[in-house]
Amino acid sequence: FSGAFSNCFATLLQIGAQREVGPSRSQLIYSTNPLWNTLISTFTLGETIKTTGIFGSVMFLGALVLAALTPPGKTDSGKAT
Repeated sequence: FSGAFSNCFATLLQIGAQREVGPSRSQLIYSTNPLWNTLISTFTLGETIKTTGIFGSVMFLGALVLAALTPPGKTDSGKAT
C-alpha cells in the first residue's frame, strides 16, 4: 500500500513540478522516494527501522544535500551543464 501510494504520488508530482524546477532538481526530489516509503510504512504499518537503515538514510540525505548545494560545473567534454 505505501509503495503504491508513494510511487504514484511521487511520479505525478514529478511530472507537474519538473516544468517549474527543471529536471535535475526534480530528480533529486524524486530520488527521496525510498525514504518516504520507509516513513509511511513505519507510521502506518508499524514497521521498525534498524540501525543500518537509519545509517543509510542519513548517508543518503547527506549525499542529497551535497548534490543540491553543489554549483553546476563543467562536464568531461568541457561544456557547461
